[in-house]
Amino acid sequence: MKKLLILIIFGLFAVTVLAQTPTVPSSVAVTCGDTAIITATGSTGTYVWFGDSLQNQLIGTGPTIYIVPFYDTTIYVGGTTLAAGSSITYNFTNCGISGRMGPTQTDVNTEYSGTNLDGDVTIVSQGIQQWIVPTTGYYEIEVAGAKGSLANGGPGAIVKGVVYLTAGDTLQILVGQKGLDVGSTYSSAGGGTFVAIGGSHTTAAPLIIAGGGGGVNTSYTLISNSYGSTSTSGSAGDSGGAGGTNGNGGAAATGSNAPGAGGGGFYTNGDSISGTRPVEGGAAFINGGNGGRGETSLGSFTGRPDGGFGGASGSANAAGGGGGYSGGGGGSAESGINRASGGGGSYIDSTFMEISTSDGNYDGLATFNGTAIVDLAAYNTSDGYVNISLRNTSVTNLASVDITLLPIDDPIVSTPVHISVGDSVTLTASGSSGIYNWYADAAKTILVGTGPTFTTPVLTTNTSYYVEAVSGIPVRRFTNCGAIGYTGPDQADVNTAYAGTNLDGMVSVSTQGIQKWVVPYTDTYFIEASGAQGGHCNEHPYSGGLGALNRGEFSLTQGDTLYIIVGQNGESSNRIGGGGGGGGGASYIATTGNTPLLVAAGGGGADWNHNGYDAGSSLTTTSSAGSSVSGSNSGGNGAGFSHDAGGTEQYGGSSGGWVFWADAGGKSFISGGEGGSIEPTIPNDQNYPRQGMGGFGGGGAASNTVGGGGGGYAGGNGAPTSDSTAYGGVSFNDGSNQLNLGGANLGNGYVTIGSSIPYCESNLVEVEIITDVSIDDYSINNTQVYPNPVSDIVVIEIDNRESEHAQISVYDLIGKLIIEFPEEDLQQGTNTFQYDMEFLSDGVYYLEIRIDMMRKLHKLIKE
Repeated sequence: MKKLLILIIFGLFAVTVLAQTPTVPSSVAVTCGDTAIITATGSTGTYVWFGDSLQNQLIGTGPTIYIVPFYDTTIYVGGTTLAAGSSITYNFTNCGISGRMGPTQTDVNTEYSGTNLDGDVTIVSQGIQQWIVPTTGYYEIEVAGAKGSLANGGPGAIVKGVVYLTAGDTLQILVGQKGLDVGSTYSSAGGGTFVAIGGSHTTAAPLIIAGGGGGVNTSYTLISNSYGSTSTSGSAGDSGGAGGTNGNGGAAATGSNAPGAGGGGFYTNGDSISGTRPVEGGAAFINGGNGGRGETSLGSFTGRPDGGFGGASGSANAAGGGGGYSGGGGGSAESGINRASGGGGSYIDSTFMEISTSDGNYDGLATFNGTAIVDLAAYNTSDGYVNISLRNTSVTNLASVDITLLPIDDPIVSTPVHISVGDSVTLTASGSSGIYNWYADAAKTILVGTGPTFTTPVLTTNTSYYVEAVSGIPVRRFTNCGAIGYTGPDQADVNTAYAGTNLDGMVSVSTQGIQKWVVPYTDTYFIEASGAQGGHCNEHPYSGGLGALNRGEFSLTQGDTLYIIVGQNGESSNRIGGGGGGGGGASYIATTGNTPLLVAAGGGGADWNHNGYDAGSSLTTTSSAGSSVSGSNSGGNGAGFSHDAGGTEQYGGSSGGWVFWADAGGKSFISGGEGGSIEPTIPNDQNYPRQGMGGFGGGGAASNTVGGGGGGYAGGNGAPTSDSTAYGGVSFNDGSNQLNLGGANLGNGYVTIGSSIPYCESNLVEVEIITDVSIDDYSINNTQVYPNPVSDIVVIEIDNRESEHAQISVYDLIGKLIIEFPEEDLQQGTNTFQYDMEFLSDGVYYLEIRIDMMRKLHKLIKE
């Protein structure tokens, strides 16, 4: 499968140079539009491929990379080994929610406020937390299933391992919840904890799952089957229902004394029990993962609780099975039976390494022969959890591969072409792919036609035309054109920046900073944009938050007008003792009528004591400005697509500090996109100089010592106090085949627009036209012989003006006459004659065409 070479900048590894350098070819040549296939050998761990020697531009993983290059380039490959320690950890919880239903978006927002998950977790289906991997690398993931209710409830399994994830991967996370404690007698099971990978929980693939514990009533004894299982299969209830297998729900127990239902698996629900004592099986992960309702919820006996969120079954006289990859079996309630249900099963994808489990065993799909590397010797006795840590990684010395892009096949033309003075001629090109472009000059500045044929004007002197074959659409890159601060480039800046590029003369500016470009061809285009980085305080080491990177594909029509803002860095502060940096501007792309296509948010500004927050990977469809708390030293908020971030005297939206007057909130795209601006009321005051302006693209200005919020479709909050941090904006993406990365861009933003296939060109081929043909010799120079090679019948065409006769003869290579055909009479216009050459032996001959007193030879191949 072809993979496009898309260079995306983000941090990946803490690098330690090792000895083993991969072996790769030093150079590879590939025809434009084709796939280069390159394989590395001889190193350790996972092979990682980069577009630069500094390892900022990750382009692939694995021993073999498939690249469709867009230009001559050099790529690099190294092997990896895991190092001790983690650079960052993300902790996912049940967000304080109990029972059969999971958390809402409000619960998630409250739980993760002020953490490194703030704004990056989305609830699409209640309880399932969607999170986009921000950085490519090895991640250690630890998951714990939830405990069954009451003191005797079965503990949840704990499973841990290391897996390689790519920035932009979407994880669907369900954190299991304990069975409900209702009364003191009847127990319900705990929910499983799930991490799956994919764009929707209904279609995602399981990655790592920990089974929830079974339920055990108070007067009965906890049994081993009630522990969350480290097998992929759920455990059976005591004399009860069988545990599920292969990701399916568990079976309900049988009997007349209100037994327990089955726990939900990954793919199917647990078995329910109907009749006069109904109990609901737990829901499968792909069905939302809700806990099953117990008898009490279903209107029967009291004190029989629901199962915990994560697929645990509800309870009757006996507990239902725990949730997990495969559900636990329901417990039996017959007399003399230990009324305990089975725990849910666990799962570890085969790509995991360094696997640990609660009991040191695992019989799943991984390749370590059924035994975990580490025995955790522990089970979970509370609600579930998911901890995801980016592991430190070492990379070997890099090996480089130079990729040379070869032109596509040159057009085949007839040259030279002889015509009479005062005539025109139709030129024909063939033999290559794509579109043929005809030019009047070798510099390709005068395009005179497109297509396989081109008819010249009337010519009176010798001349040349030039033809090339092209395919794809040139990639066009829009920049800030050298502009800095809170205002964008003007027409002069644009003209200078794009001179000599494929945007030369194609971009206009009517509102300063908004670059207007007209789509040249109807096609599906990719649009990639990055927001700008926030500013910082020049006297302190803290950095502005990084901009987001967003990419999508869009169907555009020739003549559509795109309106483009390229986000600019938030300005940095020179205030003595420490000031704030402006928020980074967002990059916006919209069509006529202010219809947004793509918005890549800018990062928050840093201050004297904090880094600015990066623009995250999450998206929004609601335009808004930032809304930090009012205060005399609040940083300016970032603007949204259609919402300004306030004006003078609107604290939080503007600065309002006692030594400043300001319009510190950023302006929205539809208001022109200026960054927030702020000036001192005391000119030339060195203690309170001009603060960090917001970057063009709606970045909020800094105020006093605090940073401004980043621009976006929804603007980021400016820092409300000197002890808080400015936020990046939130992005928008209306395209297909999306890529959405948080914290991916340093410096100014950019916008790149191109085709999903590379732009390819052939060499330029000259067609020489000579005006030396008189009326008499016109016909002899306008003859065609085909097919050639010939097996039987050869066709000769003569374009005649005033000649009367033609004679056709065949000679061998030493000039001996083989055959002379009867003389042919010529009519004015095109004359076509056919001759049978089947009698000739295979070989090479000369075919002579004689018209009046003139003679022309064609080489003829017989086969």
